[in-house]
Amino acid sequence: MNPNIMVFGVNHKTAPVEIREKFSIQEDKLIYFLEKIKSEVSLGECVVLSTCNRAEIYCTTLDLNDTIKKTKQFFSEVGKLDIAELEKIFFYHSIPYSVEHLFKVTSGLDSMVIGENEVLGQVKKAYSIAQANKFTSKYLNVLFQNAIGAGKYVRANTGINKGALSLSSVAVDMAERIFGELIGKKVMVIGAGEMSELALKYLQERGVEKVYIANRTISRADELAQKFNGESVGFEDKFVKIREIDIVISSTSAQNYIIHKSDIKTIMPLRKYRPIFFIDLAVPRDIDEEVNKIENVYLYNIDDLQKIVNENIADREQELEKANSIIKERVGKFIQWFNKSPIPPLLKGD
Repeated sequence: MNPNIMVFGVNHKTAPVEIREKFSIQEDKLIYFLEKIKSEVSLGECVVLSTCNRAEIYCTTLDLNDTIKKTKQFFSEVGKLDIAELEKIFFYHSIPYSVEHLFKVTSGLDSMVIGENEVLGQVKKAYSIAQANKFTSKYLNVLFQNAIGAGKYVRANTGINKGALSLSSVAVDMAERIFGELIGKKVMVIGAGEMSELALKYLQERGVEKVYIANRTISRADELAQKFNGESVGFEDKFVKIREIDIVISSTSAQNYIIHKSDIKTIMPLRKYRPIFFIDLAVPRDIDEEVNKIENVYLYNIDDLQKIVNENIADREQELEKANSIIKERVGKFIQWFNKSPIPPLLKGD
C-alpha cells in the first residue's frame, strides 16, 4: 500500500508575520529540525520548507490521523501556541491536494507576489538538504523533481513571472509611492543576503542619491557597496548613519530585533524629527513594531505590502489561468504514477 503524501504548515495566507516568525527555521538548524520532527511524529520521508512567507513540512505517512494529531502537537510546541490558537492558522492537505499545493508553490502561484522567482530556488535548496541527508526516498524524490520541473515549465511557457517580481521590488515600489520618487533620497539597506541585493538593484534603477549597506560581515557589505556604487557601514555604526537616511530597508537573518524603539527615539531629535520610513522584510522581524508609535516614524512590514501585491495579482489574471491549467495536467500525471504506474512521470522542466 502506498503511503499518503501530506503537507502541513502555516503561510502568508493563514497567518500574519508576527505568527509566521514563530516557526522560522534557519538553514543551519534545518537538519536538526528534520531529525526532530521525523522521530517525534514518526514520519516516513520528509522535507521542510522555511521561507519568509511559509513554514511547511512535506512528508509521507501510513497513519493519516495519527500524523495529523502529532504534527499539530509538534507545531504547537515549536510556535509556543496552544492547540486552539494553532488550529486557527494551521493547514494540512493529503494527496492529491498536497501535490497540487507544492506544484503551485514552485510555480510562484502560492506566493505573496504571484510569479516571483525566489521560491523555486528555496524549494530546490530545501529538497537538496533533505535528499543529501537521506530524509527523502522514492515518493518525495519523484514529487519534488516533478514540482521543480513544473515550476520551470510554468515560467517558461506563461508570462506569470514577467516584470520585476520579488518582495524586494515591491518594497522599493512602496518606498517610491511614499516619496513620489526616489531620486535624491538616501537609503540604507541592512543585511547583505539575496533579498537585500535585489533591493539594491531596484533602488539603483530608481535613481536614489546614495545607498548605504550595513551588515555584520563588513567584507560582504564592501562587496555590495562596490557593486552598487554605495557605501558600506559597520553594523554597529548603522544608527549614526540613520540620522541622515530617508528610508531603511531591513532583511537580515537575526533571530531577535536589531532596531528597537529606544534606538530610534534617541535618534529622532538629532534628525530634528524629519520623517523616516522603515520597511522590514525579515522573518523573524528585524524592527520592533513599537517604533511606529514615535512621531514621524513609519514602519511597514512584509504583510503591509499586500496592496501592491494585489495589483500584481490582477495584472496576471490571464497568465494565472494558463499556469493553473499546466499544473492541473502535471498533477494528474503524478497521481496516475503514484496510484499504479511503475514509471515516474515527466521530470523535466521543458
